Amino acid sequence: MMEASMSDIGESVPEDATLPEDSYIRDQKKYMSDLGIDVPGLAKQAMEAGNNKKLAEQRQREVEGKQQQIDYLQGKIDALLFVEAELKAAKEVEIPGLKIQLQSLQDQVNSLSSVEGELKAAKEVEIPELKIQLQSLQEQVNSLSSVKGELKAAKEVEIPGLKTQLQSLQDQVKGLQDQVNSLSSVEAELKAAKKIEIPELKTQLQTLQDQVKTLSSMETELKLVNDTTIPDLQKRLSTAENNKTEKMIELSRKLGKVEVEAGSLKIQAEKVPGLIAELETAQAEARKVPALQTELDKVKAVAETVPGLRIELEKARAEAAA
Repeated sequence: MMEASMSDIGESVPEDATLPEDSYIRDQKKYMSDLGIDVPGLAKQAMEAGNNKKLAEQRQREVEGKQQQIDYLQGKIDALLFVEAELKAAKEVEIPGLKIQLQSLQDQVNSLSSVEGELKAAKEVEIPELKIQLQSLQEQVNSLSSVKGELKAAKEVEIPGLKTQLQSLQDQVKGLQDQVNSLSSVEAELKAAKKIEIPELKTQLQTLQDQVKTLSSMETELKLVNDTTIPDLQKRLSTAENNKTEKMIELSRKLGKVEVEAGSLKIQAEKVPGLIAELETAQAEARKVPALQTELDKVKAVAETVPGLRIELEKARAEAAA
């Protein structure tokens, strides 16, 4: 417990700091002095340990940075190894346009100079863990130095079959040129055809123009119908609907009156049988008096004008005849 507390004191207190002289600290210093413990020395050791820790962390970050640099260089070397493999395969296989590919490979190999510079700069750093990796990278770069010579030799050597492929490409180009020439003649014929006046085409063109004019006139009429006729018809239809509604209301009102009159006639019709009996009696009496007969005929004429009453009168006559 005492050592841990002293380490904490050493880490948190500067080397030239002075501790407040309270009773507890004086007792502790006396106690540790009696035990033969050098308090300032322990504080200094603690500070050195903290500084060493920071230096170790800084060194670790440097190592990680160099490791990233090595990974980057390793990626470049892998790419160059792939280029070398492609170059070796290209020298054995007939590839159209090989000269362009060889030039691209040459450009990639030329970029090795920057990699060599980076490796030289990395070798100047004294990190034991990296020396082996840097040496391995240097050996791989050295092994690729022969690629430049191989590329130069490949450019100067005639690859078998390349002339044949070039001749084939030239034949294809000639075929394309022939097609272009053919299209040029077609274009000339088309230009010449445009200058020829064909009567049938003029007639067809005039017919089409007439049809366009007709359609334009129809379009104008249709627009007029849409703008004026249809709104007018809609207005008239709305007016007709309103008139129809008013007429329906009027007819309903008249129907009510008719129903009332029919009820009145029904009441009157219920009185007909007695009226008929009285009429027959009056008729029998009228036969005795000529003037009364005349009045009776007038009553009969009026009775025949009432629907239903006439029917009842006919029934009464039939019964009287029987």
